[in-house]
Amino acid sequence: GVDVAGELDYQEAPTEKGDIAYKVVLKGLKGGHSGLEISLGRANANKLFARFADDAVEELDADLSCWDGGNMRNAIPNRAEGVFVINPEQKEAFLQLVTEWEQTFKDEYEGIEEGLILTAEPVALPEKVVPTEIRDNLIDAVMACRVGVLRQIPAIPEIVETSCNLGIVKIADGKAQTDVLVRSSRESMLEYLAG
Repeated sequence: GVDVAGELDYQEAPTEKGDIAYKVVLKGLKGGHSGLEISLGRANANKLFARFADDAVEELDADLSCWDGGNMRNAIPNRAEGVFVINPEQKEAFLQLVTEWEQTFKDEYEGIEEGLILTAEPVALPEKVVPTEIRDNLIDAVMACRVGVLRQIPAIPEIVETSCNLGIVKIADGKAQTDVLVRSSRESMLEYLAG
C-alpha cells in the first residue's frame, strides 16, 4: 500500500452578516477495513458527503466552513460532517436538499447501508468560511477521487488486485488535509495511482 496525502493552507474568508449555519452529519455507515472489506460495496462517507456539498454549493450557493470525515487512512470512513453557511432565504431549500440526498443515498445503498442517516441542525454562525475558489476545488478533488475496487487480479477474478480508500478529509481553520490509501499487489498500478 501507498499513502497519498494532500495538504493545503488557505486564507479564510469572513461570513456575511445575517447568514445562518447548519451542521450536516452523515452517519450510520458500516465502514470497515479498506483492505479486507473494500469489495463489499459499502459507502465511503467522504464521497457521499462531497456529493451533497457539491449540490448545496451549486444549487444554493452554500459556503463551507469546515468538513471532518474519517479518522484512519486504512478504514472506510463511516461518518462525515461539516458546517454550511447559507442565506436565511435558502433555509427551507437547504433542509429539503438534506432530505432528498438522504433518500437518494438510502436508495443507492439499499441492503448494504441500512443505518445511513443524513441530518442538519442549526448552529452558531462561524466567523470564517473556506473561500469560494478553494471550496470548489476541494469539493471537486474529493468528487474526482477514485475509491473502492479498481481492478481484480485477471488470473484470479475473485481477488482484488487494486483499490483506493479516501480515508480522511479534514478542512478547517485555514488548513485542508486528505489521505488516500492505495493498495495493489501490482507495483505498476501503485505507481500509476500514487504518481
